Amino acid sequence: MPNEAKSGYFESKAVRKQERVKSSDYTLLEHIDESVTLSALPGCDNRVRFHLSPAVVGRRVSAIIPRAACVNTACTTVLVPKTGEKLTLHTGVLQAANAKITSAVVGARIDLICRKKGEWDCDNAVGTWKVTTY
Repeated sequence: MPNEAKSGYFESKAVRKQERVKSSDYTLLEHIDESVTLSALPGCDNRVRFHLSPAVVGRRVSAIIPRAACVNTACTTVLVPKTGEKLTLHTGVLQAANAKITSAVVGARIDLICRKKGEWDCDNAVGTWKVTTY
């Protein structure tokens, strides 16, 4: 096929943009939460953790901090990759393994994509996101 992708499964999943709303502490499910956009439900804890599925080439994840989730409280969103995996922010600097991305800014958004197995790259970031180790 002329337009066949290197990883046909993930390439076809990337076309389907899904909106999933999760709360407090959620682990993304492999082969189910592909190309997913995450946001917290109103009334959830003030710290929402999304544990990423393994970084496999072609996998995409986005996270948004919506205004509705942060009513009457400061809300922090945390993206936690699998143990041993690495990630970058929009600076392009590859962080040490076992780092997580956090933000507490309403309206902040980050888009991650895996271009190399075991590494999440920031494709786009709006608002303030920082990297800390866990």
